[in-house]
Amino acid sequence: NIAAAMIAATLLVQLARLASGARVPLWKPVLMFGGLLMTLSRGGLLSFFVGCLVLLPVLGLSKRIARLAIVVAVLLAAASPKLIAFASQYARFGLSDGSALARVVVWQRSIATFLDYPIFGIGFNTWGFVQERRGFERIAISSYSAEGGLLFVAVLTGLVGLAVYVAMVWFVLRRTRRASRSPFATPAERGLLLGTVAASVAILVNSVFANSLLTPWVMELLVVLWGLAFVVAVDLHNRGRGVTVDHSHSLRSGQALGSG
Repeated sequence: NIAAAMIAATLLVQLARLASGARVPLWKPVLMFGGLLMTLSRGGLLSFFVGCLVLLPVLGLSKRIARLAIVVAVLLAAASPKLIAFASQYARFGLSDGSALARVVVWQRSIATFLDYPIFGIGFNTWGFVQERRGFERIAISSYSAEGGLLFVAVLTGLVGLAVYVAMVWFVLRRTRRASRSPFATPAERGLLLGTVAASVAILVNSVFANSLLTPWVMELLVVLWGLAFVVAVDLHNRGRGVTVDHSHSLRSGQALGSG
């Protein structure tokens, strides 16, 4: 699931750049999509498709994306018997496998804990100790985190922390989305900005099924994307101001010459 989150985020940025007109060799997204399939992560595939739904209304279905979709569809059709057999070994079809049922149990425990501490939560990195006091055994490092995404953030920090976290994410997505509309953005920059929005939404969805939102490897990737998007947004803003200043200076010069 963690690998699927990282691959899906990278793949969405590649697709956004490809659809925006930037040069991206087709073998790169094909390879990343193959890696995503090999994770056998249902949550990872769902988050990737949600990210695609974020991109589709903005970028549409370009010819390059259509060609990529045809290539992927042909490869999937050829490899589907092997993929189905491979996935069946790990009980990836249906909800009877232990991993799916375990998530439901963790969600129930998270909701119950949140209802007991709704304002400020239980505190960061205290999940394992609190669950032990509530009668659940603490085993290995996995006992200190839980699936749920924003639900887990609410458990740890309460409604106060959840509001702050959601506000931070909303600010990033709003600014990045606004910068992508700039007429001064190059195809590569626009693709990076829109890919960052789609990747952020995808990781939020993925974190419902794995604690990817608070996993350092995924957090590092997400924060780097946010940082790059902010750098591009500031640069685009400065370009726009430069054009405005130059235009205003030319207008004032013309008025002065006219009056003279």
